[in-house]
Amino acid sequence: LEKALARELRPLHPLFFQRFDDQQLDRLLRAMPFLRLSSGRWLFGSENLGAEWPATKGDRAFILLKGNIALYPDSQGAGERTDIYRGAVFGEKRF
Repeated sequence: LEKALARELRPLHPLFFQRFDDQQLDRLLRAMPFLRLSSGRWLFGSENLGAEWPATKGDRAFILLKGNIALYPDSQGAGERTDIYRGAVFGEKRF
């Protein structure tokens, strides 16, 4: 699985992954958690979810491997919608 994902990841975001050799990229992929979410599912925000991410020592960042995600400036889904697509890197805060 890591080899197939590595082949997809390099062209998906070439500037980000260009300096990783095969061994480094393999190590990175084994350390990453992967989420497969259904349509309409919140990734973060909305206290109505009743779920929290595990504690971390830093901020989280995501890379979208497939599909699209709608981002909103408000945690309840209010404000101007921004759609992002395959290859986008995003997080709970603006980069």
